[in-house]
Amino acid sequence: METGNKSYVSDITDHDIFQKIINDHHYVIIDYYTTWCKPCKKAAPVMEGRAKEFIEVFFAKIDAEKLFDLANDQNIHSYPTIQFFVKGKEYQRLEGFDENEFIHVISKMLNLI
Repeated sequence: METGNKSYVSDITDHDIFQKIINDHHYVIIDYYTTWCKPCKKAAPVMEGRAKEFIEVFFAKIDAEKLFDLANDQNIHSYPTIQFFVKGKEYQRLEGFDENEFIHVISKMLNLI
């Protein structure tokens, strides 16, 4: 029996890990957030739930205040911003959080619609 709260969304803590993740996984979704952002707090449990559902996608998150240079390199200027990658290339991004749009982009990315 599993105990504790396992997260299905990985924390990216530096630029090298970011590069490795987007290069090593076919589908990647990255959530750029800040601790003070209310929409970010709304997005977090949805990301966890969808990470359990879409197991073929690698889900990760970046605290944009801690990794400001990385967020800036990716032209992230509002939070939350969610980047979708396919084969190491950015497929799409969403600024702000709308769960229906988020699910639509995942489905489109995976060719489910």
